[in-house]
Amino acid sequence: MGLYLLTVAFLRNQAQNVTRYKESLDFKMSSFNLPEPQLLQVLLEPLLEDFQYWFSRSRSFLEAEKVPCLSPQEQADLLGRVVQSQQEVTAAQSLFKVTNGQVGVEPGILMSWHQLVTECWQVKIRFRQGTA
Repeated sequence: MGLYLLTVAFLRNQAQNVTRYKESLDFKMSSFNLPEPQLLQVLLEPLLEDFQYWFSRSRSFLEAEKVPCLSPQEQADLLGRVVQSQQEVTAAQSLFKVTNGQVGVEPGILMSWHQLVTECWQVKIRFRQGTA
């Protein structure tokens, strides 16, 4: 399922990206002096929660609305990718909890989730512009 240990170096590089997902996340740069499991807890756990939130919203939207800017096949494909990614996030969250924060997510998987969330945001923006 693409789950691997994250490296601390990756997390340090992604700290700025995390703030885009979680503006209310309140940690200071001194948090990077935390031991690795605590660092994973501080960064990865809220990030997974955010992915779960956005995939849930996107799924509800795609299931409830006919989106004129997408063909029915494109909408079904996007919904399928959202459902799949939501299941992957759920699996990652479960493994993270069961192992007490000793498991992470491969950076490429995180990026694919980020790209999918961004794609869903863009579809929602086009939908709103078309219905305004």
